[in-house]
Amino acid sequence: MRRIALALAAPFVFILSTARGQVVVLDPPVQGDDIGKIISILKAGGGRTKGEFETTAEFMARSNSIPANLRSEMVFPVVVVPGQNNIFYNADRGKMSVSLIPDFHYPAGSTLALHRVIKNLPPYEASNALGAKRLISRSYISEQGIRIRDANLIGLSFAMERGEAQELKPFLCIAVAGTINKSVVEVTSSRHAPLMTEPNDTTTEGEYVSVALDRVVVIDKRNGHIVATIALNRPNRP
Repeated sequence: MRRIALALAAPFVFILSTARGQVVVLDPPVQGDDIGKIISILKAGGGRTKGEFETTAEFMARSNSIPANLRSEMVFPVVVVPGQNNIFYNADRGKMSVSLIPDFHYPAGSTLALHRVIKNLPPYEASNALGAKRLISRSYISEQGIRIRDANLIGLSFAMERGEAQELKPFLCIAVAGTINKSVVEVTSSRHAPLMTEPNDTTTEGEYVSVALDRVVVIDKRNGHIVATIALNRPNRP
């Protein structure tokens, strides 16, 4: 097996208690190309969405101009929420299956989180028109990640002997590899309003970089070895 140039990261889940609640930081178990630094580079170069006094032609020319230091292929380990079964072995087929479910879907593409901070805020009590009361949990999520289009990341698989699969599965993590195809940082904000059946009030704000994915990489997080590389077929679209 090959080895990828990834350093082992600090804790996968970091929890900090504050006077205003609990802060949970979700990072991948290995470090690849730093999405925070990439976003900072693009912002410094004017990586904003279309401005009021900017023509569409000017905006397209700017968004298609990728900084030279960001044009090579990059590897992005993905945040996987604890408890999600994204890697599954099929003993009958002798194959390991990998699936990545995007976090949000937008007309311009779906997003994958690479860094996520969850602030659990103090709850509050709310009531509906009938006077029924419910305690509402409240949280604020800030994340950085990538926006993707036309990439099927569900049910990908590769062959693996059963004994090896049983040994490796607890230590596997998933990364995606591709190239940045827009120099714009997309900013989104959304809110899940509380319901009696879903008593949580969650605001999510994100910053995303558009990436054309080429492959999914499965990594042994103990040593950075690449266990498998799965090529992706994608149309030639931005």
